[in-house]
Amino acid sequence: MKIGTHLIRIVDTAGIREANDEIERIGIERSLEAIEESDIVVALFDSSRLLDAEDKQILSLLDKYSKNKHVIYVKNKIDLEDKFVTKDITFDLQLNSKDSVASLMEALKNIMDTSNSSDEIMLISQRQIMAVENTLSNIEEALIPLQEQELEIFSFHLNEAVKEMASITRPFENDEMLDKMFGSFCLGK
Repeated sequence: MKIGTHLIRIVDTAGIREANDEIERIGIERSLEAIEESDIVVALFDSSRLLDAEDKQILSLLDKYSKNKHVIYVKNKIDLEDKFVTKDITFDLQLNSKDSVASLMEALKNIMDTSNSSDEIMLISQRQIMAVENTLSNIEEALIPLQEQELEIFSFHLNEAVKEMASITRPFENDEMLDKMFGSFCLGK
């Protein structure tokens, strides 16, 4: 999913509780792995339910992770009778069942804008991974022609590498690339 200028992967996990069977145990393990690997955790609590042992377990777990991860606490269904009462957390967002999730998207965007000020790219598909692999391959193949002064073959591989990277970053124009090359390098005949 794209939020602002950021590509993110959202994982909807199972609840975290004592497992009654093997399949549920595997689902809970995957939930814990997803939390461990994530940068941002969105914890959604149903305000129409009473706080229970499972919620307390999740709150305890999130307290542990909130020291090194962004955690957004969301209370939903606030248009219904509010039965979910706790002093353990302050909710960042409260949504009713008819609200859009625009406020959640904005909260995610704000976190990513402030914490990810670099130009890092997260690869989220097999196509993007292949594009990076093809870029590396073309750069490696360009080295020998460059060393042997076969500039046409070198430029072909370099151009292919740039095209592959542009497929996952932003489109480029040949003129733009040439302007940067000639502006940065002293090229002779």
